[in-house]
Order: sequence, then structure tokens, then C-alpha cells
Amino acid sequence: MKIIFLLFLSVLFYSCSYFLPKENKPKTQIDTIVDYTTIDAYPILPECDEIASKELQKACFYKLLTKRIQKKIARINLKSNLKINDTISIKFIVDAKGLASIKSIQISERIKNEFKNLDSIITVSFDDLPQMKPALKRGIPVKTEYRIPIVIIMD
Repeated sequence: MKIIFLLFLSVLFYSCSYFLPKENKPKTQIDTIVDYTTIDAYPILPECDEIASKELQKACFYKLLTKRIQKKIARINLKSNLKINDTISIKFIVDAKGLASIKSIQISERIKNEFKNLDSIITVSFDDLPQMKPALKRGIPVKTEYRIPIVIIMD
């Protein structure tokens, strides 16, 4: 009887591992390291849609955006008696839907005093931008932030 009892206890002791919950190990590995400092594709303005290279897309994006803002400022026909050679820094966001909005505008005091409504002109020029294709990270549209300089030279 003792032998049967010991045999029963040993079987019960060794079989406990069958009753414990098993760990669910993933069958596929998931890459959890994401580099948030880079994107796979820059936002694309309609004029830059045919460009395939990432670097050429970036150049087209910055060039056209700067050109549009400079044209908008030039239409206002700003006049000054001062000689000005200064840079305006614009931080803006392109959201996951492809809409651009200004985050901040850095204008020197000298330019602010000379052209009181320049920041509102820049804001309107961003409001007039067409909807673009957003930046992509791993094929997913993402919100991105950029900075562009606008140089103002008046002789």
C-alpha cells in the first residue's frame, strides 16, 4: 500500500507541470525599435508627385514651399527706408492628413517693427497651401515638423 501511495505522489508531483498555464510565446518576431528621427517619405506637394527619390522629394518640398511664401510676401510689395538683410525662421507641422499649419514664426524685432503684419501674411500663405500627401513612416502617414528659413533682403 505504501508503494502505491508513493508511486501516486511521485506521479502527481511530476505531473504538476502539465496543469500550470503555458506561456504564450509569439510565433513571429516583432520589430519594436522605431527610429522616430527619420521618415521613409517626405510630404509631397502636388507639383512634386512624380519624383521617386527621397532626397529629390525633400528638395522639391522645401524649394516649392519657400518659393510660395516668398511670392506671397513679394505680392504685398513691402517697402522700407532701412537696409534689411535678415532671416525669418518658420516652424511648421504637416499632419497625417497632409495639412500644413504654423507652429511658430521667429522674426527679429527690427523686421517686426518695420513690417507689423508680416507674420499674418506668412500665416495666410500657409493657409493657402494645397493639401499634400503626408510624410510616411513604415507606410503609415505621420505628423512631422519642419523649419524653413525665409531671407528678406531690401536695399
